[in-house]
Amino acid sequence: MRVLGRRLAALLLVTGVGAAAACGSEPAAAVTDPEVDLAALDVGGYNTQPKEFQPKNRVMVARFFEAQRMAGFIPAPFEIDPSLRVNQTTTTHAFLEPEEGKSTLAMHTFLKSDGFNSDTKGFVAGFASTGQTDDDPNIGNALSTSVLLFESDSAATAAAAALSVREFQEPYDRSPNVVETLKSAVHANAVVRWQPSKQALAAWYSTGRYVIVTIAQSEENRVLKVSDKDLLLNLADKSITATSDRLRSFQPTPVDQLATMELDPTGMYRRTLWRTSEDYYHGPPGVYSLAGDLHLMSEPAELRAQYDEAGVDAVSWGATRVIRAKDIDAAQRLREQLSYDKYFRTAAGPAALPSARCATYVGPSTGAIPNYCWVSRDRYVAMAWGEQMSDVQQRISAQYALLVNSR
Repeated sequence: MRVLGRRLAALLLVTGVGAAAACGSEPAAAVTDPEVDLAALDVGGYNTQPKEFQPKNRVMVARFFEAQRMAGFIPAPFEIDPSLRVNQTTTTHAFLEPEEGKSTLAMHTFLKSDGFNSDTKGFVAGFASTGQTDDDPNIGNALSTSVLLFESDSAATAAAAALSVREFQEPYDRSPNVVETLKSAVHANAVVRWQPSKQALAAWYSTGRYVIVTIAQSEENRVLKVSDKDLLLNLADKSITATSDRLRSFQPTPVDQLATMELDPTGMYRRTLWRTSEDYYHGPPGVYSLAGDLHLMSEPAELRAQYDEAGVDAVSWGATRVIRAKDIDAAQRLREQLSYDKYFRTAAGPAALPSARCATYVGPSTGAIPNYCWVSRDRYVAMAWGEQMSDVQQRISAQYALLVNSR
């Protein structure tokens, strides 16, 4: 979904500057939140009091959170190649070991998943990010980059070797599964394999405690029966270069400290509405940095500009999404930007929460979530979504109360 707001942001900026100039030396009034009677909010059955996150399986959750933290040190697809402007959010996620034979990992779109767990001894956590050149996946190219973190350098080296000999998925037309081995002129230690029938190229590269698995594919070329393996090899090389460079700045949590690591160091998760057992699922809950959250959004380049302007430094995901901006003014501006889109039709917000913005999606995407609401409180912007607007209004009201109560 396209996030449009630059024009509105510019209007707000010009209006603010003009007002300041007109007032001469008079100090600008401090930006404040409107008064809201929390008792009047319809919050349904949602909790409005902060509570500490105490999971039953602390190590498993810590591994997921470690992957989410690592996502902030993995370049988004558009940073690897500007042509990859659209994120494929269904194959972008933190991951642990998949259930044997039931993998939904991005790499297993093209590679067989058999033996993944036995191939990855010492695996800690991973993150996968996929981008493509067009909203329509049948046009142009796609690039998926998966980073797997291991307990040691030797475990990563062994896993890369084992994973790289696994088979590709069978061709769609049941033709012979021809796979060629290529050589990268940029990364001599990378294993590169090419499947002409699907116009898919996979590369495995170990560096320190990481294994980078990158898959470049051109669905358009496959359909048109055009072959351009050099283009895909170039994308894979760029992915390995950019990802390995960025990962040098990441400091993994020592494995023996995962069980006791602080799960919510930013305090963001305790400020975020928790999911119910029947909740809409969009990857594991948790907290991302600005850079990490960009992986999860469909058009990250424009959002990056909005995040930078607002000074965003953390984003949490639960039953709602909560974004932390640099101050209250930035949060209110970001709320207006995020709630403005050519495919949004304005809808009524909660009666007792006039600062909330609500909208219904009327765009061309099939299967899109239809209803959304946004609100800001202090330096935080919250977003709720769902099938029924009445439920979304309750969620955003409960989230607002939770932000107030989390002081």
